[in-house]
Amino acid sequence: MKAKGTWIACVLTLGCAAALAGVDVQNVTIAQQGRDVVVGYDLVAASDAYVTVEIQTNGVRLAEARTFSGDVSTIADPKQIAPGTGKRIVWSACSDWRSNVTHTAKAIVRAYAELPQGIAQYAIVDLSAPQAVKWPVRFTSTPPDWASDSCRKDELWLKLITPGTFMMGTPADEPNHNSFVRETQHQVTLTKSYYIGVFELTQYQWYQVMGTKPSHNAHPEYWATRPVEMVNYLSGRESPEGYNRLRSNTNWMKGGNTVGAQSFFWRLQAATGLEFDLPTEAQWEYACRAGTTTPLYNGALTSDNLNLIARWEGNCGSRGDTSTTLPVTKGSARVGSYVPNAWGLYDMIGNVWEWCVDGISTANDETGRPIGDDLGSDPVVDPRGLPYTAGAVSKGGGNWDNMPGCRSGARNRLATAQSHARFGFRVMLRNNQ
Repeated sequence: MKAKGTWIACVLTLGCAAALAGVDVQNVTIAQQGRDVVVGYDLVAASDAYVTVEIQTNGVRLAEARTFSGDVSTIADPKQIAPGTGKRIVWSACSDWRSNVTHTAKAIVRAYAELPQGIAQYAIVDLSAPQAVKWPVRFTSTPPDWASDSCRKDELWLKLITPGTFMMGTPADEPNHNSFVRETQHQVTLTKSYYIGVFELTQYQWYQVMGTKPSHNAHPEYWATRPVEMVNYLSGRESPEGYNRLRSNTNWMKGGNTVGAQSFFWRLQAATGLEFDLPTEAQWEYACRAGTTTPLYNGALTSDNLNLIARWEGNCGSRGDTSTTLPVTKGSARVGSYVPNAWGLYDMIGNVWEWCVDGISTANDETGRPIGDDLGSDPVVDPRGLPYTAGAVSKGGGNWDNMPGCRSGARNRLATAQSHARFGFRVMLRNNQ
């Protein structure tokens, strides 16, 4: 069916409902009206509820279906819907899914008593009970009091990042472009939303989960809210008993999140029931750039711009200082001490290099340059990088690094067993809704 104009309309014929969290969705209908698709439903509940809708074609969620209005809760407007009949959701299919046709699709309408994962701006893990069997997780669109350290110690806050397309890597003419580690610029499309840490994981949060204090910057007054460091890739994802478990895991490159028993992410997954892991390199850089294309997320690569957003060589005051009792004005900074990017994420540049889940080639040619281009130059969708070997990607630069390392597109290859006072990470939560 072709509507007036150049848009090819969708003919949607099947609707279904889902009843969740003590509320019920009934009598779902779906129909095309001009260039829009209208989903109708009745909401049976004792009080107002959050209502979401999902469009599926051929049994697969349509990632492009995002422009909804009417009686629906969305990321942009997580409002509650009053119970009643004749509720109406409008999908602007012409805007989201131009020039596509389908004759079999369905709308899944879900209702929740509490704000659900997927439309909430923040996910919060309550870590107040050290090494608990179960840590409560809640979702909200209300930010915390950033001036309070509870969000850096007893709670782990993550920000929702919505899907999109961006240019990953750096152009060859970007100042300090590093061809040695293949910062090849290419188009990346991420089709799924995810949550990523507002801050780098702090030393206190690591202590809450693991019961250890591995970090070098351990000043007794300032250690808790500084980023955890001296943690390598393996201590986050690998069994402490050995390295073979991760190397033999065939699922992680296929989107699985299996990690070694008793590792940091194993404990976080086990105590929440959710899929926490390191971000992929593409997820990390997309979140870091926050819609920008410049070397820094606040503009050109200058010392003035870096001083606003990052703890780096120019303002750390302690490059090469091996003291374990540096004041917070030197070495790593209290997380959130600098200006965040446009999406509300702090310290994506500087402070500590951040591990990503992707493996990276450690093979060199006779000149010492990496063999192959693991990023490539072709457009890709939801990339996961190379299989795990002995090296992994880290991003963002650290407090000892100069300008070349402190760029949104900069990348570093590190041995997965390597640890340093400049190496840390932030947490990613896969959003399955």
